[in-house]
Amino acid sequence: MSGVIEEAKRYASLSWPIIPDHTVSPDGACSCRNPECENPGKHPRIKAWTVGASTAPAVLERWGREYPEMNISVLTGPRSNLAVLDVDPRNGGAESLSALFSPEELETLRTPIALTGGGGNHYYFKYPGSPFKSIPNLLPGIELKADGSKVTLPPSLHKSGERYAWETSPFDVEPAPLPQKVLELIVRKRQKDRTTYGEGEPIPNGERNNRLTALAGALRKQGACREAIEAALMKINEKQCTRPLEEREILAIAKSVSRYKPEPTLLPKNRIPNILSAAELQKMVFPPAKWAVPSLIPEGLTILAGAPKTGKSFFALSVCLSIAQGGIALSAIETSPGEVLLIALEDPMRRLQERIESLALGEAWPERLHILNECPRAHEGGVAFLDNWLEEHPDTRLVVIDTFQKFRKPQGGNSNAYEVDYEAAGGLKAIADKHGVGILVLHHTRKGETIDPLEAVSGTMGLSGAADTILVLKRAKGQGKADLFITGRDVEEHTLALRFDDLGWKLEGNADEVRITEGRQEILSLLKSSLVPLSPKKIAEGLERKNNSTIRNILSKMADKGQILNLGGTYCYAGSGSHERD
Repeated sequence: MSGVIEEAKRYASLSWPIIPDHTVSPDGACSCRNPECENPGKHPRIKAWTVGASTAPAVLERWGREYPEMNISVLTGPRSNLAVLDVDPRNGGAESLSALFSPEELETLRTPIALTGGGGNHYYFKYPGSPFKSIPNLLPGIELKADGSKVTLPPSLHKSGERYAWETSPFDVEPAPLPQKVLELIVRKRQKDRTTYGEGEPIPNGERNNRLTALAGALRKQGACREAIEAALMKINEKQCTRPLEEREILAIAKSVSRYKPEPTLLPKNRIPNILSAAELQKMVFPPAKWAVPSLIPEGLTILAGAPKTGKSFFALSVCLSIAQGGIALSAIETSPGEVLLIALEDPMRRLQERIESLALGEAWPERLHILNECPRAHEGGVAFLDNWLEEHPDTRLVVIDTFQKFRKPQGGNSNAYEVDYEAAGGLKAIADKHGVGILVLHHTRKGETIDPLEAVSGTMGLSGAADTILVLKRAKGQGKADLFITGRDVEEHTLALRFDDLGWKLEGNADEVRITEGRQEILSLLKSSLVPLSPKKIAEGLERKNNSTIRNILSKMADKGQILNLGGTYCYAGSGSHERD
């Protein structure tokens, strides 16, 4: 077993997501104990294997302990960057391969090639781009394994008793691009299948029971009766299964699924809520809350909202670099080092490179900062991708999604806006809570002025309600100064003053204190230049955009400290010899 796990770790170092499979006994029987198993030693031991496939050493070792005798597979498609041609000579694969490639082309082909235990070959190629569906019958005896598929890896055991082995190892040569003639064949095949099958896709032998059961379950959930399910499965079995199942098997599937109620129960009988007394809760010990950026971004879901072009992306990138380097965020807050995932859906890599160049200040760019600028939307696998990525990177402290609008499911015209917003944010919050990380989502604010910063967040209150923390960045156009409003479940509501320069955003302190200090300096400069004492009204007019009551408050405090003189309603500069009173 240790040999298989060590090989699995080596494949994981290539970023190949590994799947634990069943194995076979010396007589060729599958460890799943199904005497009629259609794929002995080739089907996964875990559910949802397209999501659960992992490159994390800890996960692989756990599987090794749970399944001492196991085969292993690699998930093909975008996560592994692999597309594989599976050649089975028992079904004419060798002849099809010879018709496709000349002996010279096969001889000079530089790409990983595996020998299967059944006498076939797996040709590993570079994934050509998403989406790229698998094709079970590309040619007689040849399957294309891509999106949503897998291939068994050496040194797994075949039912023949032989082990899979490498003819050309992936540690010696990288996967080559798919040959042009294969791509052209795929195009022709898909065009033909669309004509032959309409919208239905062929169902290969090894997937017949699972696919038909899933379809039957979906029909039952919508209220279909047993007879309707039987009729639908019969037609699909006849039209789409590569080799149709026997009628008795179809009837058995329909009968089994029809035992369940059409409506899903809200609370399964075997799920009993865990109720605690206050005394029990008092005795519980919880670890301290974790922070991506102390007092600013805690674990959980944080929304950073701001108008377009206010510097949200620069703010997020600066924070990402600080955490990945274990440095000082916003030139003021010390962070602990950790891995960071930046999903920048509005920026090309060239722009990201330029921005990091301006922020890195000549330091080595951190390997712990992982960047991608394309990602499936939440409902198309994006949330599952995040879940799996965090499983594989347990040291992650922060995930940034820029922007939320590019990641979330588009809102339909007839949907409840509040429910859609709450569900969209709630999915990310669940992932953040599960893995104990901070997820920072960049979002826009509403057009126009609003008094309440929470109301400034674009969308319904369902979005703000699902988040743990809300940050609202306000910056006047063309100004280097900005206010960052902060509120949340684990942070006290306050506002910070930020300043933006060539080196990015810098924290200057509490906004009220900073603005008062700035106001005092402006008042002193104005009174120094004035030849006569000025009233609060005149001072407010001279400084522009200053509230009269705020000016009066600042003037009173400055007079108490001896910085200026109160001449009975007008004020003047106290002179160079003035001093602050105790």
